[in-house]
Amino acid sequence: ETLTWLPDNSTIMKLMKCNKTLPENGSSLVLLIITFIILLLWECNCIYRLRKEYLNVDNMMRLSSLLLTAVVIVPGGTCELHYHIRNTEQWECGIIALLVGWIHFISNLNQLPVLSISMPITETFLKRFLLVASYITLLIFVFAFTFHIQLRDQDSFGTVSQAMVKATVWMFSDLAYDDTFLNEKDPLVYPVFTNLLFLLFVTTISVFIANLFITRSTEKLESFRDKAILHQAASRCELFLKLD
Repeated sequence: ETLTWLPDNSTIMKLMKCNKTLPENGSSLVLLIITFIILLLWECNCIYRLRKEYLNVDNMMRLSSLLLTAVVIVPGGTCELHYHIRNTEQWECGIIALLVGWIHFISNLNQLPVLSISMPITETFLKRFLLVASYITLLIFVFAFTFHIQLRDQDSFGTVSQAMVKATVWMFSDLAYDDTFLNEKDPLVYPVFTNLLFLLFVTTISVFIANLFITRSTEKLESFRDKAILHQAASRCELFLKLD
């Protein structure tokens, strides 16, 4: 009997071809590890010197990017070590690390006087944003769960998470009414009730957004702008001190 667990010739050829590229990939990996160690030592030095003052959004973004990069660099087994293969979770961590790194880079560019185009994210702004986001998320979850019960036969509402994504897309005016409510392949079981529920969702979200803008007075907005300008100047000074 043939041993089915042995690799065939095509698999062996692919591994041999991959093995030929190891010196080039190995040098890149060594360079990446050296750079990572230097940045990690720098962060450890900052944590030791700043202690509690280290805990801010800018430093947390930089530290999280380093930790996620460490997950990508460290091999999970012999195959990952010799052939530089990474599993799905490692690739996802690498993508998130790259995204966080670019966001951190853009945030630093915003601190420069010439390239500053947006307000810095202050602690007060972040708290208010999370508060508003929590209310919106709760509203989306309530309606998404209801739509999931009504339209679970459709792919867009097959699960609660997919229904929440669909409801979030609805908030940005991409209603796609015909595809959901006038689909001949998946007709609505309760068309009247489902359409009324959809109108209630659109009305509730519209009222919530309008109420959000109305309740913010002009004086509060001006005060927020003044604080943002002061915080922006402080961020620039902090950036210049880092460069020094």
